[in-house]
Amino acid sequence: MPHAHSTQGESGGDTAAYGLAGFGQQVGGQRRQAGWCLGHPYAHWDVGGQGVLTLFDREAMARVAGTAHLPGHGPAAQDVVMFVSRVADVDAGYRFCLRQGGLGVAPPVDRPEWGAGLRTAHLRDPEGNLLELQAY
Repeated sequence: MPHAHSTQGESGGDTAAYGLAGFGQQVGGQRRQAGWCLGHPYAHWDVGGQGVLTLFDREAMARVAGTAHLPGHGPAAQDVVMFVSRVADVDAGYRFCLRQGGLGVAPPVDRPEWGAGLRTAHLRDPEGNLLELQAY
């Protein structure tokens, strides 16, 4: 398993969950309750004492789903999922994610056609998963 990231939100691994965990610690407003830094193959966040998100590393997911024998990556294709996170400040969140190894897809922009007062930015985490940061 890759090295754990610190509780300050530094990206510390090469899996999507590690990248997302680093982003979520700082920009998602959630409080991480457990994770790689505590020796677990996952990161778990709470808001108000209730679980809102758990991310497993690829190896742990493969064990649970019985897919360890399958390849970890397939051929390039359109995205099938996007992780959307509400943040207090889209621009600050976007800059933070870029510093943590994210790749910009669409910079912060106001999107009134999607919702009154909506601002979004789109990135890829270090493993290539599509992320949206949004604020109203």
